[in-house]
Amino acid sequence: MRPPLSSVAHPRVLVATLGFALPAPLASPAVSRCCTIALCAATPRRRSLSSKPGAVPPGALPPSLTADETNVYAGEITARVLSEREKKIVAYRQQYKCAGCGCLLPPTHQIDHIVPLALGGTNGLTNLQALCVRCHVRKTRGQRHDMLSSRTAREAAELSSLQLLRGMNQQQLAAVVCADGPLRVAAGPGTGKTRVLTARIAHLVEEARVPPQRVLA
Repeated sequence: MRPPLSSVAHPRVLVATLGFALPAPLASPAVSRCCTIALCAATPRRRSLSSKPGAVPPGALPPSLTADETNVYAGEITARVLSEREKKIVAYRQQYKCAGCGCLLPPTHQIDHIVPLALGGTNGLTNLQALCVRCHVRKTRGQRHDMLSSRTAREAAELSSLQLLRGMNQQQLAAVVCADGPLRVAAGPGTGKTRVLTARIAHLVEEARVPPQRVLA
């Protein structure tokens, strides 16, 4: 049964059913229960001309921090300098051959962590290998590229999710992130129905991991 729309004080009320996940097997088009949210047009926030003494503007860093100090890894990394004895043991276990290309280890060979400390590796002998300079540079460059690629992809996904919700008012946000089954929106012209519908479908697919073929819009 369609919920009453008497609570909406707009003379021209439009009703839009937003995307929701269909149960498996595919349910009938009839919706037995819906949650109703009334949308209102988003109004831009007024920026205050006066600010409290010592207040930090949005997006700025506190005076006690710099841009470099915020880019600090907070995990537990117990890096230490390997002794000459440990280095010799690693090379001896490899018969003084490079673990990468198999050439005879030069005097300038490098001791490398197979799994980097930043990714949870340890300083144990089972996680150490001897590499020639060329193989060590190649491995370090490849790991740095992989880490930056995964970080860029993760930040892009987070940024896209934030951009979908940016500028929405409280009613629009509630309609996008509502997870209580089907949703019916009662809204007038110019209240952002299309944007809410698009953002809700993206939220179901990206955040709730709902298969796109199960979303009805």
